[in-house]
Amino acid sequence: MCISPSFGDTLYTSSNIASQVYVGQTVSVTPSFVCIVGNQNTDYEVDFRLFEFNEQGKIKQRRETLRFQQKGGIHSFSFPSNQTPLEVGKKYLWQVAIR
Repeated sequence: MCISPSFGDTLYTSSNIASQVYVGQTVSVTPSFVCIVGNQNTDYEVDFRLFEFNEQGKIKQRRETLRFQQKGGIHSFSFPSNQTPLEVGKKYLWQVAIR
C-alpha cells in the first residue's frame, strides 16, 4: 500500500494503484513520500522514482532512481535537499517498486 500526498489522506492498496494512473498536483515543494513495504521480518530492495510532465504533457523521469535495501514496515522518503524543489501546481507522478 502507498500513501501519496496527491491522494490526500486516502490509503490505497497497491492493486488499486497498479490498475490506474493517478496524477495529482504538489502541495509542497519538498514533499515526503510514504509507503508500506511488505513483511516486517523481510529485507526488500526498493526503487523510488519521481517523474514530471512537460508542457506537451509528456512524462519524463525527474531524477535517477533511488535504490536501497529496506526492512518491511512503514517508510518515509524525504525529498533530497540537494535536488531542485518541485514547483507548486506542476504535475508529478511518483513510483515505489518493491523487488
